[in-house]
Amino acid sequence: MYFRDDYLRQQGSAVAKGSQPDLDDEGDIVFVRSVDGHTHLFAKDSHQRSPERDLTPHATTDHTEPTFSPDGRTIAFRAPDGIYTMPAAGGAPTKVSDTAGLPAYRG
Repeated sequence: MYFRDDYLRQQGSAVAKGSQPDLDDEGDIVFVRSVDGHTHLFAKDSHQRSPERDLTPHATTDHTEPTFSPDGRTIAFRAPDGIYTMPAAGGAPTKVSDTAGLPAYRG
């Protein structure tokens, strides 16, 4: 993944290997990456040199389309059987919907 600053017209450098990124207001990023045949959620702090964290290390299904809550404390994501949320710092996911649509937070 790369970030581009359209205002300054600068390409920027590589941030991480992955796709489907979302940023919170602090500049932290959540994204997906394939691990052992399943798509896992990864997080990276706003500091470029911070290590990436696998938020779903024991995933047995694909987790996609991650999005931060407005306060940055939780992440919603899609799984084949519905929508889940989990703490942004990691932890057990909670199923919030049986509908396998795109996750979003209402403001």
